[in-house]
Amino acid sequence: MDLFISSNLIIPSNEYNWRFSRSSGPGGQNVNKTDSKVQIVFNLRNSKTLNDLEKSKIRIHLKNKLINDCICISVQEKRTQYQNRQIALFKLANLINSCLSITKK
Repeated sequence: MDLFISSNLIIPSNEYNWRFSRSSGPGGQNVNKTDSKVQIVFNLRNSKTLNDLEKSKIRIHLKNKLINDCICISVQEKRTQYQNRQIALFKLANLINSCLSITKK
C-alpha cells in the first residue's frame, strides 16, 4: 500500500519496511498469540521519491528523532495488526507532511 502524503507526494510501499511483534497492549489472552504490534521504518537516505531539499527539511525538523537516518514509528494501540498498520501509516504520513509544510511558511 503506497503512502499518500499529499496530492503531489506519494511514497511507494517499497520505500518503507514493516516489523511485527507481540503487543503488550489491549487484546486479552489473544495478545500472547498474535503479532499485533507494528513498527514502520522509513529510510530517508534511501528514498528515491523525496528530493534532497525535502530530505534535508525532514532531517532538520526531526534531528533528534531519526535513528540511522530512519523514521521509526511503533503502534500497539489496537487489537489487530491491520488496525495498527493503518494507524502507523497515518502517523508517518502526518509526520512527513508536517515536516515539509512547516518549513514552507
